Amino acid sequence: MKPSPDAYEKLGTFYLGREYDLDSGSMKDDLLLYDSKDLTTHAMCVGMTGSAKTGLCLSLLEEAALDRIAEFVANSADTDQTARDIVDTA
Repeated sequence: MKPSPDAYEKLGTFYLGREYDLDSGSMKDDLLLYDSKDLTTHAMCVGMTGSAKTGLCLSLLEEAALDRIAEFVANSADTDQTARDIVDTA
């Protein structure tokens, strides 16, 4: 059952999705919410290739923007190489 946006679209609350039950391999009905007051001044997201870092960060940034929280984002990846890869595959 998909939750109503009224349940999670509130200022100061970041909606990250729903909880996942590892034992049954299915989504729970419980929402996964993050209180923006728990954010401090810095964050770092690390993980292996393909571990959904980009998706998590984009979700957090979108929720912060909706709450009008200022953001500064730096990516230490080789952006020149990434740009070349995008142009070469286009």
